[in-house]
Amino acid sequence: MDDGVFVKIDDYKSVLDIVAKVKSKIHDARSTIEQIKHLKHREDTELGAWGQKLDDIEGKMDDLDRTMFRPPT
Repeated sequence: MDDGVFVKIDDYKSVLDIVAKVKSKIHDARSTIEQIKHLKHREDTELGAWGQKLDDIEGKMDDLDRTMFRPPT
């Protein structure tokens, strides 16, 4: 006597369809994560550039303040 597992062909096809859909959703999720990583990297780069520009402006303002508003010693 064989103790094999029997599955209806309709059920088997349904399971295969579900597995294929899950794999597709996983692929979509990975793609979305990669897009988010790319956007985050661009955002970090932009924020770094903005921070550097603010540092430059702040340095120039400090120089201006020292030059214009403090008496020479």
